[in-house]
Amino acid sequence: MAYTTQQHPTAPDFFAGLLTTLRKTRESLVHIFFSFGEHSYRLQELQELVQMSDEQLAARNLRREDIVHHIFSHQHVG
Repeated sequence: MAYTTQQHPTAPDFFAGLLTTLRKTRESLVHIFFSFGEHSYRLQELQELVQMSDEQLAARNLRREDIVHHIFSHQHVG
């Protein structure tokens, strides 16, 4: 006959795991909020550039067909 025992996590192990889970959740939420902010900024800049005349874009060394690529292809800092 085989005997088995169940091991229940001890209180310190349980709380350490809980803290780790909460920390990872917080980090994920922070990442999500920063991502929304970045995308919002990029969309705002896209709208501003689209409203410019071709001459204004040329002054920024941009062509109208390059606006989206300019904004979304790299880590753009206004």
